[in-house]
Amino acid sequence: VIAQAQSGTGKTATFAIGILQKIDISKKECQALVLAPTRELATQIQGVFNAIGERLNVKVHACVGGTAVAQDIRILQE
Repeated sequence: VIAQAQSGTGKTATFAIGILQKIDISKKECQALVLAPTRELATQIQGVFNAIGERLNVKVHACVGGTAVAQDIRILQE
């Protein structure tokens, strides 16, 4: 999905809700991947997913450049 709209219109929440509705919370595996062009946007997206998915008990992780890749791999494997 590619969406373009003004800032603050709910684009991230819209695709987050759609993704969270499709995942199977009984499966302990990575089920969705969201790509973002910047570290800041990735962090914002992670926050939206955490807020919306809080009651679903989903785990969200942002893999960004400049951090320990081994730690990202460990978290994704969990």
